Amino acid sequence: MNISEIEHKLTQLITSENEANVLLAFEMAKGNPQIQQALHQVLQAYYEIYLCLIDPDSTSMQDMQVADILSFNQTKLEVRNNDVTQVPSQIARLQNLETLNLSFNAITELPAAVGQLTQLKNLVLRFNQLTQLPNEVTQLIELTWLDLQGNLLVELPPAIVHLQNLKNLHLSQNQLTNLPPEIGYLQALDTLDVERNQLTALPEEIGQLTQLKVLQLEHNQIKELPASIGKLKNLQLMRLIHNELEDLPKDLSKLQKVYTIDLDNNGLQHLPPSICQLSNLTSLSLTNNQITQLPETIQQLDKLRFLNLTGNPIADSTIKQVEEWLPICRVTFN
Repeated sequence: MNISEIEHKLTQLITSENEANVLLAFEMAKGNPQIQQALHQVLQAYYEIYLCLIDPDSTSMQDMQVADILSFNQTKLEVRNNDVTQVPSQIARLQNLETLNLSFNAITELPAAVGQLTQLKNLVLRFNQLTQLPNEVTQLIELTWLDLQGNLLVELPPAIVHLQNLKNLHLSQNQLTNLPPEIGYLQALDTLDVERNQLTALPEEIGQLTQLKVLQLEHNQIKELPASIGKLKNLQLMRLIHNELEDLPKDLSKLQKVYTIDLDNNGLQHLPPSICQLSNLTSLSLTNNQITQLPETIQQLDKLRFLNLTGNPIADSTIKQVEEWLPICRVTFN
């Protein structure tokens, strides 16, 4: 075999999930300088990953054990709380990866090469120092879970539209001021968490997320919801605590699967009558708003078990009336 054929064979062995194959590569190199040189070339990429993710103080490739190599060859790689500051471009060599979790580190950017991890389904980068995503992330078309909570992101790339298998998108505790309209094309999305950002509005296209079940938008500065929010027919949980809402869209009647709506700490003065058509609603929290009256049709919510009206300027007589309308619901008002 020539040197390129040897490197190809060694690469097959070294990248195997089977320990016996990795050991065979080392055995082949014993006493053969040509194969040793080829093996060194193959292992160099692994050593760069080892230096960045595992042991930045290493001074020799000999520090990297067979167990380390095998850990890189698995479908799941987790390196958390290890003071990682950079992800090497050689990460693209880890073609078996389906889950990559590098949370609670100090990573400031991702290499474009991350887009070559074509089998990746779960990318978790919580609590790092990312300010932006490379467009190449949107090449990860098998991705179903993307968790970027606790970074420094100010925007999402519009090319996120290519992540058509994405089901869970976690963006809480960043610095986002808006969501791109293209987010509406993520037709598989069932969880969208954008709490604790700096959003003032949502794109009208959010109403296209017809598979969405969970929408978390707490602690933003949203002043108004688009009317299209009423099209989220599979929505089950909607949380908008600590925003600046003064009103809700008139027609919410299509949200027939929603069971929890949290609207605490806004500026709401009334509820639209359509909210009383949500037949599966079990919990409605309206703490610290400016509501003085509730529609009489609220008594249609026969599955409602928890209604929190604390901190609203509602007369005692109105509270008493609400309690009569909802005899099996726990109504909290102080």
